[in-house]
Amino acid sequence: MKDLLVLRNKLYNFVGKYEVYVKPVCKLILALVVFSVINGSLGYMEKIDSFAIVMIAALLCSFMPLGFITFLAAVFLVLHLYALSLEVAIVGGVLFLILFLLYFRLSPKDSLTVLGTPILSAIGIPYVLPISLGLVSGPASAASIGCGVIISHFLERVKEMAPGLMAMSSEDMSARLRYIIDGILEDKTMIVLIVAFAITIIVVYIISQFSFNYSWTIAIGAGGLVQLMSVLIVQAFVDANISVGGLLIGTILGILVGLVVEFFKYNVDYKRTEKVHFEDDEYHYYVKAIPKRGVVAGQKNQSKRRPVNRNNSNNRRPQTSSQNMYSQSQNVYSQNDGYAQSDAYSQSDMYAQNDVYAQADYVQDDYQQAMYNQRVNNRPIGAEDIDENSGEFIRSLDE
Repeated sequence: MKDLLVLRNKLYNFVGKYEVYVKPVCKLILALVVFSVINGSLGYMEKIDSFAIVMIAALLCSFMPLGFITFLAAVFLVLHLYALSLEVAIVGGVLFLILFLLYFRLSPKDSLTVLGTPILSAIGIPYVLPISLGLVSGPASAASIGCGVIISHFLERVKEMAPGLMAMSSEDMSARLRYIIDGILEDKTMIVLIVAFAITIIVVYIISQFSFNYSWTIAIGAGGLVQLMSVLIVQAFVDANISVGGLLIGTILGILVGLVVEFFKYNVDYKRTEKVHFEDDEYHYYVKAIPKRGVVAGQKNQSKRRPVNRNNSNNRRPQTSSQNMYSQSQNVYSQNDGYAQSDAYSQSDMYAQNDVYAQADYVQDDYQQAMYNQRVNNRPIGAEDIDENSGEFIRSLDE
């Protein structure tokens, strides 16, 4: 575990130190993957299906926000759809416009989700993201992953309908539009995944927000179980065709990715949990403090130290002059009190002693005044010279 913590700290330090270089490189790699997957899946327009165009677009995206990669990916898709059929390009453009309005309204920072869901769907494991999104993003990310699912299944349906669209070239535009829309609405697997992913994200988010110990770990396990059950139940209702093997593999991978996210974002030590209660004029506060796990890079190879007998004089280090003075003060203090204490007088003890000394001086002044009055009046001090309520000497005995 210490080696992993050291590796995590080194990774954090590296990214923080070279952030100005790391972010553009990551955006470049992401853009290359996205545009290459689009060209490999569709490839209807040969003019943009080249490595040079993809590299130029990726270099442009490396210095732009992540949302620009989403926008440029949509442009690539519409161009490929236009090369296939004008009707498909119209339907795809309107669909992308609606989805982007929904996406920018609910979860504008989930560009990675919108881009990653079609990529994972292309390789057959779209079940990886929901658990992690429930941990780090919240319920609003159900909109972004829903947009990704719709885009990926729309592209799959387009590839399936491409031969039929080419055969219908002689018919009018309305018939081809109806054919495309009916093909999209008949995709029941898309509905199953949208509903199941939304339920999984909400359940993981709710459980992870509780304050009991290991809430994130429990949320990850519960999310995997809920995802399996929700997909199977919704599939039974709508009669969709979903591979159970792909569902199991994708859910297991999603749980593993969730554990990695927990390690980097919420790695805490529950054994050192502290609970604090304090209040002010208006509220009572109950605070549960859980320290994060951390380790310094230089400490990972330290071996266990042999316990040292501190009573053995041979094991004691030579004391400096300041340490010697401190030990002498401890010895004097322990002789007066009868036991050894590790600290010198605390500040509160010093304040208490000052109060005692001040009271003693005040009493001494009263006694001296009483003695003076006794000498002046030539009579001994009696009970009438002491105040009954306070027990102090009466300063003016003549009165």
